[in-house]
Amino acid sequence: MTTDGTNGVLQIISNPIRKSAIKSLKGNSMVFSEVMRACGLNPNYDSGPFYYHLSVLLDSNIVEKRSNKYQLTQFGNTIADFIGTLQRESAFLLKANEPQGGERMEKTQSKRLGQAVIKYIIAKGHDWDKCTELAISEGLGIQRDVLRGILDELVDLHVLQIREAGNIKPFELDIIGAAFDYMSLSFTKGELNDLLSVKEGKMDGDNWIVSGNVECEVDGKKINRYRGQAAYTALGVLIGRFFDYNAYIDSEWESIFNSSRVEKAFGKKTLKDLELLIPENTSFEKIIETWPFPTRWINKDLQYMEEMPPNEDIRKMIIKTYEMYLHYAMRRLKGFASFLNEKGYEGLHAFLRGKQAYQSISVGGNLPTPDWRFHDEYIWATTLALRDGCKIGEKLGANQNLLREARELADALDMALEKKYKGAKVEGSNMVEWYQTNKSVEFMQGSNVK
Repeated sequence: MTTDGTNGVLQIISNPIRKSAIKSLKGNSMVFSEVMRACGLNPNYDSGPFYYHLSVLLDSNIVEKRSNKYQLTQFGNTIADFIGTLQRESAFLLKANEPQGGERMEKTQSKRLGQAVIKYIIAKGHDWDKCTELAISEGLGIQRDVLRGILDELVDLHVLQIREAGNIKPFELDIIGAAFDYMSLSFTKGELNDLLSVKEGKMDGDNWIVSGNVECEVDGKKINRYRGQAAYTALGVLIGRFFDYNAYIDSEWESIFNSSRVEKAFGKKTLKDLELLIPENTSFEKIIETWPFPTRWINKDLQYMEEMPPNEDIRKMIIKTYEMYLHYAMRRLKGFASFLNEKGYEGLHAFLRGKQAYQSISVGGNLPTPDWRFHDEYIWATTLALRDGCKIGEKLGANQNLLREARELADALDMALEKKYKGAKVEGSNMVEWYQTNKSVEFMQGSNVK
């Protein structure tokens, strides 16, 4: 074992969060949030940084994940037992885990650190005071000279940018899509949901940057419900990229199924004339865009009415408008599901491999060729947004069957990616039916375990 290897082991356990995680898992098996709480962290705010620390322990074979729980490996138990004297024993303990190839290890570490920084910015991007170089260094336990190089690379890639905010210079997301194209940025579904979901808590300080903030009272205490600006930006880009790639699928489907039917409905000349009106369509789109909250949709309509309708009619108008938008969102996702039925998970990825998202850039320089492809994270972000929309529908009193169908579609798409659905011909059923069968099996297995 080299001196660098020994120092690497000491660096792993010198971080108080990682050391606390090792101690907490000694003789225990915990889900992610339980480990966080055992380390004194808040799952609502600290998920991003903690994912980095946990990934270090996983990569070092100190911790392993079984089902949805984390536990120490045999190697991890040994470290936990001898953590006080690890410096003397580390040459023996890590012999089997010593990385080979200094340059490869350096690139792997740089990539891992870069991804950790991005996730940290998403998690903490609501508070600029926590997004300075010093704050990131302290939050992730990365030496500032090392971190400075990582941040420079992320700025060069246009993944991050530096914001001038008074007397501080926080880092914020610029184009997160570049991290997928050039760094193979990846998340687990649970990790992505934790980072992008709505948060609740008290907003302290003067440099909070959030989207959709609302103040409410819970148990006599005022709290805020919000999505951090960085999380909001990332969510928007991932959803945008899903629909970018879905456009390739729509084009493929239209060329196979729909073009002849649309042509018969309108005629060749009309379709050709409509194609010439694409510039006009870009301006028309601007006036039909709407604030995405149901009561505001109707408020705009009501102010131009000569006679105010009864309250029940107003309620019905709001619900009808909401359901129209939900139907539209579901139609777009059902088109994607139809392609999965036909091609399966692997066929989907093969079809979209090499295709560039519209929301992407070529940063040039001496960087490797971008890896243009569809990422599962794009659909996970979209299904998260669909479930958010269903929460609004519940409060409005929208059609329960429609909401149930929307949630089932979201769950089925998530499972299709997680379990790599092979398509209707191979599986013997379409994606939703396949999901229902698997869900029943999982429920029965869970009941037997209990």
